[in-house]
Amino acid sequence: LRLRVQQAGGVGRGLLLLARQQVADVVQRLGQHPGDPLGEWVAHPDGVEYAEQLVRLIDTLGDFHVGVASFPETHHRSPDIEHDTRTLVSKLRAGAEYSITQMFFDVEHYLRLRDRVAAADPEQGLKPIIPGIMPVTSLATARRMVELSGSVIPRAVEERVAAAARSLIAENTGGTVMVVAHGADRPQPTTG
Repeated sequence: LRLRVQQAGGVGRGLLLLARQQVADVVQRLGQHPGDPLGEWVAHPDGVEYAEQLVRLIDTLGDFHVGVASFPETHHRSPDIEHDTRTLVSKLRAGAEYSITQMFFDVEHYLRLRDRVAAADPEQGLKPIIPGIMPVTSLATARRMVELSGSVIPRAVEERVAAAARSLIAENTGGTVMVVAHGADRPQPTTG
């Protein structure tokens, strides 16, 4: 269910409706500029400017579990990775219980994000950062997603998906193989 409103009052009405429907989890995001997702962000005059403000607003309107977006390779509007980390930490401090990452193709980006948040604020670093996983159903779709997100498709991934598309195997199988292959060569945790 997607709640798309521009004004803070509209968010409130929408969230009250969700609360009446017993929706408990809300993943909050400010969204993109209408018509041009990569265009300059201009807040609605009656809206909120920053994601942390929206988290605080949601917190006042019901007993929701709030999740926010996070960006392993940095949000395309962030001036640098440190700013991006501070922004995520501020959303978590404002009351978000978890974050879900933008899609990424290199697990090292995710691990570094997790480590940056823990270093910036150990308490907030305990909150879950859920990897955003999106099956690659076509190379064109993946390219569009990285264009919108600011992430990068590693050459090896692009080559594997292209090779799968050329073979008799469906293109989305190439994406599934990549999800499995990302963890295949990583050391596994030991218990003891």
